[in-house]
Parts: sequence; C-alpha cells; structure tokens
Amino acid sequence: MKFQLQFKTPDVLDQLDDQCGSYNDKDKFVKDEQLIEDCRMLARTFIEYGEYIKIEFDTDTGTVTVLPL
Repeated sequence: MKFQLQFKTPDVLDQLDDQCGSYNDKDKFVKDEQLIEDCRMLARTFIEYGEYIKIEFDTDTGTVTVLPL
C-alpha cells in the first residue's frame, strides 16, 4: 500500500545557511553563498513555498520517496 503525507515546516530553507560552508583556520564557520543558492535551487524542486514537502510511503517495499512538485 502507498500513502502520501504533506509536511509543513516554515522557513525550512533558512537552515541551509547553517549547513553550507566550511570552517576556516580559526575554526570559524564561513558560509558559501553560491553553495547555499545551489542547494536552494535543488530543494525548490521538492519544497513548495519554502515550507511544504510531500512524501510517499510504500508499506510493501518499506521505502519512502520525496515527490517532486
């Protein structure tokens, strides 16, 4: 059996700011603005209005799939 659930997480894409970058020689995190934008573009394929995502669950195979918009 397959079923779908839609999740809402406001401003979820803002989390990319804290994940896309690297640490400099002084152990300070430095954001990579181009990487952030690239990640946002990919995420927008699956996340609507910056907060909605739909996931399909398959109980027969035990898998889940994020559905593109």
